[in-house]
Amino acid sequence: MRVHVVVPEGFDNPGQPTGGNIYDRRVCAGLAEAGWEVLVATVAAAWPVPGPGACADLARIVSAILPPSPSERPS
Repeated sequence: MRVHVVVPEGFDNPGQPTGGNIYDRRVCAGLAEAGWEVLVATVAAAWPVPGPGACADLARIVSAILPPSPSERPS
């Protein structure tokens, strides 16, 4: 199984031990230990209020992960 995880930049930095970062690291580690392929993408931004550049980065990452919608598929 494969899972894509999108996290804020620095989530794996022990110097930034927020509850969310700790949770994200534990979930990723647990899935990997269970045999999952964990693909992590980071987005640099001032979370939880990202600027337009970070929003564009996030949209690019998500669109690369998700399959095209039925209307975007070739006939």
